[in-house]
Parts: sequence; structure tokens; C-alpha cells
Amino acid sequence: MKTSAPIPEINVPIAPGALPGVLRQLYGGRRSGDLVMLEGAHRTRFRVVRGHIVHAESSDPNLHFGALLLASEQISQENFELASAIVRSGQARLGEALVMMGFLDAEQVEAGLAYHVRRVLQQALGWRLGHVAFVPKDADPADPYDRPLPETTGDLVASAARELPEAVIEWQLGDEARVLVPAVDPLVRFQRTSLTAIDGFVLSRVDGTLSARDVITAIALPATDVRRSLFLLLCVGLVEYASEAPPAARDTAQFLRTEIEELWADLRQRDHFAVLGVVRDATPAEIKAAYYRQAKRYHPDVHHNPALTDLGGKLEDIFARVVEAHRVLTDADARGRYRGTLERLEKAATAPPEPRLAPKPGRGEVVYKVVVKQPPAPPPPPVAAAEPPLPADVGGMYKRAQERFDEGRYWEAIAILGEMVPIATGLDRVRGRLLLARAFLKHPETEREAERELLAATREDTHQVEAFALLGNLYARRQMNARAAAMLRRALELNPRHKAARADLADVELSMADGPKRAT
Repeated sequence: MKTSAPIPEINVPIAPGALPGVLRQLYGGRRSGDLVMLEGAHRTRFRVVRGHIVHAESSDPNLHFGALLLASEQISQENFELASAIVRSGQARLGEALVMMGFLDAEQVEAGLAYHVRRVLQQALGWRLGHVAFVPKDADPADPYDRPLPETTGDLVASAARELPEAVIEWQLGDEARVLVPAVDPLVRFQRTSLTAIDGFVLSRVDGTLSARDVITAIALPATDVRRSLFLLLCVGLVEYASEAPPAARDTAQFLRTEIEELWADLRQRDHFAVLGVVRDATPAEIKAAYYRQAKRYHPDVHHNPALTDLGGKLEDIFARVVEAHRVLTDADARGRYRGTLERLEKAATAPPEPRLAPKPGRGEVVYKVVVKQPPAPPPPPVAAAEPPLPADVGGMYKRAQERFDEGRYWEAIAILGEMVPIATGLDRVRGRLLLARAFLKHPETEREAERELLAATREDTHQVEAFALLGNLYARRQMNARAAAMLRRALELNPRHKAARADLADVELSMADGPKRAT
């Protein structure tokens, strides 16, 4: 009697996010079985035990376990052939044969299996056609391969994701308008996954209110890096897409115009809690979520609709209040003082008036009666009258960014300055751009962003010596000699004693004397 093929529990077409979604489902359900992917004649199989990938197979000869061991020079061709003879006899699998013959130890085989899984995953994540299927199958206690690898599935998936081409990352992310939410499964949140500083920073911005596109545009890092981190976080299950998108009606130009104008008109009447839309006993997490929600809604750079162009100034006022409210309410001491001030003002406004004694003339005697002065009509809420909204603490933001920069925490400095520069004015804005450019210059892949900030600084302050000097150095490194010389000469016109600019200019002029190296 012929045995029927097992029925897949999961059988979905390959689509953006399909494999990451299935991996999260299997890990969250602690499932065991075979995860199979098909693309034309290509086939891969991942063995999953209690949610963990323990080994993989591929129809691609270049991705066979033995082929990868040979390619990475972990074993010799002679040893591979000797071990393969044992495999063909049916006595053992390749890893077991290599250990039996003393060519590798057990730890080396497990490391090789992890490398094999990463490479097969990397190929499978790049497929755009075919199907993903999962067939349940209990773990075999007697099978030495049916146990977790030394690397967690999170680390295996993360390593594979970090090596994918940019085009694959963009395709896998799919619709970036969908809202991202943090993982709800505690085992997913606390699994051992090695995240970079960028991954951790991107994860901190996912609060359940921002879409993938919002996160990409809100973080002052290259979009390619943010997309890769988001995809990695989606793959390992630390981040998920929300099941429903936010209501679209609130994003119409007419609705936004009315909302912005009404909020701006009422801005002076609102305290910091009302600006963020939280109660006075709100937790730090609730305040943080409210801040990101309001910043996303009212950041001046978010609204590009021509119908809202004339509201730029009002949006800047609103956003400055949002930033200031977040700064005060996330500092425990500042929040306590601010709340105490509010309560004292409210108590003074609602306290009954003090009685006074008024004399009444009579025949040689003085009679007193209590005269209570009637209070006038209720005044507007006291916060506006007694304490107009403070401007955003641009100086404090710059100081914190400078501290992060001095400590070598450049991405954190970039993140702070990315929020500071849009709301700063005058020289504060220029010095913010300059520090932001210096932070960008610490990473070769963000030189273009550094150039953009330096050029903006020279437009806003034509006497900004350091900006001209840094631009000259940047162009000199690109061998754009004519442009470098112009910038460096301008820096020396403003400050003839600028040693770095003088040294760079001497090098550029020497290079120009040797002949042009690149059209400028």
C-alpha cells in the first residue's frame, strides 16, 4: 500500500516577508518539522526543532555541506573523499564520518553546520518566486542532528540577512507604509540575537505608531542601513508589521489643515502633558510612545502636500513644543519640578479669595463687617498666562550630541542632531550642521550626507571657516582638486592661520601641478 505524502500545515507563495513571517510563526509556536522552499527546479529544506533551525539541505551542488567545507578549506579533498565513502556505505552522514575519522571534532562540525544554514538561508531569502511549505514532524531524540546548534536561529538569520543585496532587502520589506510593532512573544524578545549599535537604535524607534517608511525617514542614518536593520529585526521576530493600517481619513489635507490650525491656536493654553496627549501619571514608556506619535504627526519635514505649505511656521511652533515637552517629561527631576509648578498655579487659581474688613461709619462707634470681593470671570488656564511655552532646548541637545561625539558614539550624536538641526535657528543651526557633518565623516558611507550639511552651513553662514576647511579636505580626498582648492582658499581668506587648511591646500596645489586627476 502506497503511503500518502504528508499534508503541509503551511503552504504559501513566496512574497515579500513570507519567509520571515513563517520563521516567526514556527519559533513562536515552538514547532518541529521540515520547512521546504521551492523555486522552479531549486529546492531547500530546513529542519526545525522546537522552533530552531538545526540543519539545512539545498539542491544547489555549490551549497552542499561538503562543498562548503571544501570551499572554506576546513577539510581537504582527500579527507572529503574518504569520508564520502563512509556516507555512501550508509554507515553515517558526512559530519559524523568526519568526526569518526578524526578529520574534524564535534565543535567544528557544528560550526560548519551553522555556516551551512546561513548560506542556504541567504540564497532562500533572495528568491522571489515559488512556495514556502512546512510539514510537521516530531524531533527524533536518537538523531544527533535534531538538536539546537551553538548559534541561535536569531543569529543565523541575522547573519544571512546582513549579506543580502540592497535590492533583495527592499523587495522583502514590501509595503513600507505598514505600521511596525515590537514583538509580543517574550521568548522572541529575549532570544540571544547579536545586534549592532544601528540595529539597536532602529529597534528603539519602533513603538507601534510609526510605519517602516516613518522609521527610515526619521532616523538620520543612510536609508540602506535602516532598511537592512528593519529587515533583520523582522526576520528574527523582534519587530512585526501591525495587522491593520491607521485610518486614512486623518491624513487628508483638509483634516490636517484643520487639526494643525486648531492645535496651534490652542498651543499656549496647553501644558506639556496636554501637548503630548498623556495623563500626568503617564509612565516613561507612554510618554516616549506619545512623543514619537506626535513628532511623526507634526514634524515640519513630514508634510510635503502643497495645500499645507503656508502652515510651515505653525508646524515648527507645534513641533518645538512637542520636543520641549518630551525633554522635560522624560527627565524625572525636571518633570517633578514642572508638575509641582502646575499644581501650585492651579491651587492658587482655585483658592477662595481672602476676606477683608471694611469700616462702616456710625455715631462715634466703628462697626466692621466682612466684605467679600466677587471674583471676576474665570481666567484662561494659568499655564499660558504664567508660563508661556519654552522654546526647545537646542543648547541642551547640542551639548548632549557633543558629549556623544567626544565619546565616539557617533550614530547617537547623529540621531540627536537629526532632531536638533530642523528646529534650531541662526548660529545654533549652523554649529549643529557642522557637528552633524563631522559625525557623518566618521563613516565613509555617509560622506554625501556630510557634504550636504557642510554646504548648507556655508550657505547659512558665509564666514564659517571650519565648514569650508572640511569641504576642502573632503574634495581633496576625492581628488576633485579645483573644487578643493577653492574651498581651502576661502577658509584661509577667513582665517589665514588655519594650519590644517594651509597644509591641505599645499598638497592640493602640488597634486594640481602634477596634472589633473579627475574632472571637477
